[in-house]
Amino acid sequence: MIDEIRQRQHFVSTEDYTPTEEKTQGIPYPDVNDILHKALTTLPEAQRNALLLRDYEGYSYQEIGDITGMSESQVKVNIFRARTALKNKLKSIDNLIDTEP
Repeated sequence: MIDEIRQRQHFVSTEDYTPTEEKTQGIPYPDVNDILHKALTTLPEAQRNALLLRDYEGYSYQEIGDITGMSESQVKVNIFRARTALKNKLKSIDNLIDTEP
């Protein structure tokens, strides 16, 4: 019962995710929040969900597996792939921003 209550309190739907303005203060690019949100939406759903549950909600790998129905190792693989994809997308965006006048 406690686990179900914790899930309900911490669960964030990826469709309803909207970044808040206070998190963008002090960031070198004013639209970095929009860029990150767009990059997140390009990820496959399983990767996006695992990454959001781990990095934004702070769930453990086992808890994410219980929530999503994946094994713990599959959760780790999806998070690794999601982080790698985001890193590559954000690198290419950073290069475009640096070259613009």
